[in-house]
Amino acid sequence: TNGWCAILDGTPLETGVSYNLCLDLDGAGPLESGSVQEVFAAPDQMLSSGVEPSTVTQGVDIQRLRIGCALRCSEVTQAYLATSCEEALSRTAVARYLERLASRDGSAWLLPVNVSSFESGRHYKICIDLDGPSPGFLAGDSGLEVYVNGVVALDPLAVNQAAAQKIRFSCPTCAATATVSMYLARSTCTTHASDLPQLQLEGQRNLTLTLNAQSLEVGMSYRLCVDMDSGKAGDVGEIYVSPIVMTSFTLVWAAAARVVFECTFCRVESLVHLSADCQEPLSYPYPAGTLVQSTQRTLVANLFRDESDPSRLGVWWYADLQTEVLTAGLEYHLCLDLDGQGSLPAGDTGIPVFVNPVSELSQVVIRPALQSFNFVCSACEVGVAKLYLASTCSTPLTAQSTIYHDSPSRADTARRSALDASSLPKGRHYEVCVTASVVSAAVPAATLLLSPVEEVTPLVLRQVDTAQRLLLQCQGCSSLTVARLSSSCATGASGTESAALVLARSGMLADAGITNTAPTRTADGSYRAWWSLTVDATSLTAGLPHKICLDLDGLASVSHGFIDLEEQIYISPILQLKTSSIRAQQQQVLSFQCKVKCAGQFVGNPVLLLATQCDTSDFTGTARAVALRSTAAVPIRVDPVNQLAQPNGWYSAAIDASQLTVGQSYRICLDMDGSLKSLALGDSGLSVLVTA
Repeated sequence: TNGWCAILDGTPLETGVSYNLCLDLDGAGPLESGSVQEVFAAPDQMLSSGVEPSTVTQGVDIQRLRIGCALRCSEVTQAYLATSCEEALSRTAVARYLERLASRDGSAWLLPVNVSSFESGRHYKICIDLDGPSPGFLAGDSGLEVYVNGVVALDPLAVNQAAAQKIRFSCPTCAATATVSMYLARSTCTTHASDLPQLQLEGQRNLTLTLNAQSLEVGMSYRLCVDMDSGKAGDVGEIYVSPIVMTSFTLVWAAAARVVFECTFCRVESLVHLSADCQEPLSYPYPAGTLVQSTQRTLVANLFRDESDPSRLGVWWYADLQTEVLTAGLEYHLCLDLDGQGSLPAGDTGIPVFVNPVSELSQVVIRPALQSFNFVCSACEVGVAKLYLASTCSTPLTAQSTIYHDSPSRADTARRSALDASSLPKGRHYEVCVTASVVSAAVPAATLLLSPVEEVTPLVLRQVDTAQRLLLQCQGCSSLTVARLSSSCATGASGTESAALVLARSGMLADAGITNTAPTRTADGSYRAWWSLTVDATSLTAGLPHKICLDLDGLASVSHGFIDLEEQIYISPILQLKTSSIRAQQQQVLSFQCKVKCAGQFVGNPVLLLATQCDTSDFTGTARAVALRSTAAVPIRVDPVNQLAQPNGWYSAAIDASQLTVGQSYRICLDMDGSLKSLALGDSGLSVLVTA
């Protein structure tokens, strides 16, 4: 009610000069006019262009502000930040020359500033002197302000439309007596909307913001404003109300990468992309004469419904992104425009996306000892890049190992490193964190299991009615440890019943040819010993490999839960072998009895071959003979003695053994679906001797 507006004609004023604004309260009355304040005649386009960015952060040495100034600015023009442009000392202390920025009309300029010594939480004026050190003009208030922000977000500025959304901040310059408050605004921090939810702020230098976002609009961005006891709030950034359930992705470095996420409000019109900053600011990291640096980002991509799992229909979506323009080893943000070409802006969903610099990692399971890693990483600087294990990459749990060139015989992008994980708890998953260069942040390149089990024997079980035994050499296992065989270690997957491990007796180990039988104490105080697991394989599917699922403490999901040891046990359908030896000649017939049907079109036309070692990565069912090492894959037939293929029936295969080595035993390898390529070769657990 006490605000007044006066419209003045500024055309007669000289640009770059400060004038007194004079006020006569009673007009033609007896009162005299007086000076209210100074008014600066700003250059053309300065006020209309504004300043970008309008918020600067403490802790960064040099930041460049973009301002507009047509005609009157030049390379001798100086500017500085101050609480008042009348403070002469401020000019001599921090005045800097403007830097010309390439633009169509020459009106774009950069002002380098260093705010490391400035008080955070305050606004500073941009004071400009058109002729710099010359005495012709004095510095004047350009009308532009910059906010010096001392509050740094530790979490992404994104929330879901739900209650009790929390974001953490750091404020190292917050005084113990300062009262810090925050609120939301729709456009600028000059207006405090009363209909927006109130914010709760706890802490002093480590702040936690709590927000009830249930009333906020999904897909909309709001300004987060902070008042650090100065009486005038500053803009910390945008808070985006994300429809995507918070999660994390790791993208393999490739020409295209797929992200999959849960999003109730998404639709086919929605668009996503990856960006270093979803607000896509232009940056000016270099002095005059250089180009503007745009925000690194991908092209936008459409969303598609994820129909791979029926339970996900309608709420799960995926997008295929072209990531070749991004830098391997850096972190990006998943940006979403909920209505695509509509009125809603694109916002930062708060989901970090790591462009994985590592591929072809040699192993996903390691043992509790010094381990060697081989992988491909073109972005990893040799002798500089680091690798370590962690629960999250912000907190290393092992020493950071240097990454080196791999063997000279491999490609130039091949790398190697080594880690000692003996001090870590066993049976848990850890992130493989890689820092590709000095400027790169640590990214989770892979997840691996620190397995407590160092050796398993045998790796094949037969589908017989009697119980069979697996022996596991385990560090940290106890009488509480339970294990089972299953197609998957996920809860509810079919498989055998869980059974407790039993300390293996010396006789069991001797029968298996194991000589190092005595338990040994390890550096972390646990024991390495051989344990026995009794398995009933009758309910398992023949011809399929099954996982060993282990729960160290037997408490299911309470503590460790079942972990996948990445050791596969093949379930062989062969009950017994009639032919124990064959000649090194063509047309050698093997006869054997199967628990299930081992021949016929309705079971996939199974095939058989002999090999020194079964290639469990071969799904073709058409393997060719390799001299001295293996025979060709041949179909399994119903044995002539039997007329029909049936369970517990006898079957045979005609082998060309003419290229095998006399006196050597060969494994019987089975592919139970032949050329259908769903099942791979497996070791039946049986072998035959080749004689002359």
